[in-house]
Amino acid sequence: MSKYQIDVSLRFFQDDYQKVLQRHPTFKNDISSAFSSLETNPEIGKAIPKFSRQVWKIRIGVKGVMGKSGGYRLIYHVDFTRKVITPMALYFKGETEQLPDHEVQRLFGEVAKNIENSQMGPANPSVN
Repeated sequence: MSKYQIDVSLRFFQDDYQKVLQRHPTFKNDISSAFSSLETNPEIGKAIPKFSRQVWKIRIGVKGVMGKSGGYRLIYHVDFTRKVITPMALYFKGETEQLPDHEVQRLFGEVAKNIENSQMGPANPSVN
């Protein structure tokens, strides 16, 4: 199975990620592990039905602090044709039970714009 690339260039995800790192600096390792799993199997999460198997959600815990069920949720888009995964949102379940459909739809629209504007694949395939 060929690997998928992770495109973390979406500004909304970058903002969410920086907020998480301020709260849990060790989360960098946890999300890297999640990304490694997604690169080989983007369908490990749960598909969000309203988005025709293009938008998925996985749980990510913070090692030594909280498990997956009480931790963070990563919403991501999978472009099966280009083999690119785009993280769209990252949020703490303790503060937000789930993102409203209209918010996921707005983020999905941003990903679609990025795909249209990009002829060369992911703009930034690593997390800093």
